[in-house]
Amino acid sequence: MNDDTGRPRSAGRSRLWRVGALAVAAAGAVLLAAACGGSGPARPAGSSSPHPAGYQQYHAYSQCMRSHGAPFWPEPV
Repeated sequence: MNDDTGRPRSAGRSRLWRVGALAVAAAGAVLLAAACGGSGPARPAGSSSPHPAGYQQYHAYSQCMRSHGAPFWPEPV
């Protein structure tokens, strides 16, 4: 059986399934990024750290990635 375009009906369903799978994968990536993209705790002005600027954010991101299923995610250096 063909649809109005002359293609088999299963081709339309297959395309729809691929689009749906792509949408689900994109939504999962967005959720993971949102879960790990939050800012870290604020430090008081003038406080110094032995680590370079941004280290705390990278460290928190690494911890988040490991807690969400990437056990071998590296620590920032």
